[in-house]
Amino acid sequence: MTTAGSAFGALFSGPVASIGRWKCLLFTNFFVIVGAGLCCIQNWECLIVGRFVYGLAAGSFSVFCPKYISETAPVEVRGPAGGMT
Repeated sequence: MTTAGSAFGALFSGPVASIGRWKCLLFTNFFVIVGAGLCCIQNWECLIVGRFVYGLAAGSFSVFCPKYISETAPVEVRGPAGGMT
């Protein structure tokens, strides 16, 4: 379920990035907290939903982080820093 959530998160997070990369990163942290909280509940349905929500955050981070790094890194380290993510 985490992999499916990552796929959806990566596919649908591009248009959301127009509000600003930093705001998107902070908003995505909310999904990490909710997903991890749902995984702590002793119920397999909540575990599946929590993994999916956490996957949404992981996929979104894979889109937002390289763009944020490429915008904020100095020119001489921009390529290697963006590639490390």
